[in-house]
Amino acid sequence: MKTKFSMKIIVIGVIVIMGISLGLGGLNMMREINEEKSFPVGDINKIQVDMGTQSVHYIETEDNNEVKVHLHGKAMQEINIVSEIDNRTIFVKTQRKLKMPLYEDVVLDIYIPQKYAKNLSIDTSSSSGSTKMDTFDLANFMFSTHSGSLEIETLNAEKISVSTSSGSVNINKVNAKQLDIKGHSGKVKVAYDEFENQNINIETSSGGVTLALPSTAEFLIKAKTSSGKIQSDFPITMTGNNDKKNIEGQVGMKNNKVLLQTSSGSINIFNK
Repeated sequence: MKTKFSMKIIVIGVIVIMGISLGLGGLNMMREINEEKSFPVGDINKIQVDMGTQSVHYIETEDNNEVKVHLHGKAMQEINIVSEIDNRTIFVKTQRKLKMPLYEDVVLDIYIPQKYAKNLSIDTSSSSGSTKMDTFDLANFMFSTHSGSLEIETLNAEKISVSTSSGSVNINKVNAKQLDIKGHSGKVKVAYDEFENQNINIETSSGGVTLALPSTAEFLIKAKTSSGKIQSDFPITMTGNNDKKNIEGQVGMKNNKVLLQTSSGSINIFNK
């Protein structure tokens, strides 16, 4: 019995040592990823990205002539940028030397010129990584993703349209005449510093909705949730058949429309 027990201890010890050795070897196999590609601004109005589960960061730059993509980080295999321009769209994806899943920690930075104030459409519907954006001033903004999150610092545009299957949406500061957000699951958080002649339409199947508006905001409100609560810092003059899960009313005198709907989750309207 003692012999068998001793053999088990030895086998376990060998397995542990091999695991540590492989781990250290894996660290030594890590390679630096650092590749850039640039495109003339021209008439580009759409960027389509396929990054799998990795993150994409959009950065506004003072360089007025080029859109630049920069892939950087570390990985256990060679990763390259594959890109092309077709019909005013930049197609960007990453290509791995090996098809097997190996450890990687890479980010794709996309630099967009400050003077680019046209339409911008971002499509990451074949990816599940997060998308982060700094401050941008655009004509119109359209974003589509499958299951990745979207976080924007500041976004100014005439119209903003966001579509996601699953993933949170967080816009820290927005200014848009029309904001449309549609998702299946994931929290939505949006904040306005000013609210004049603007409309909001947010629909999500599963996930809470948080909307922050300035104290001077006046609007028509329709909010509905199947399971959850509706809370508002604003005094609402009710105009229809209302209950805790379905309200319709008026704040102030203006006719800005605020439509909020979720099947599963609470709705919170805060006074900034």
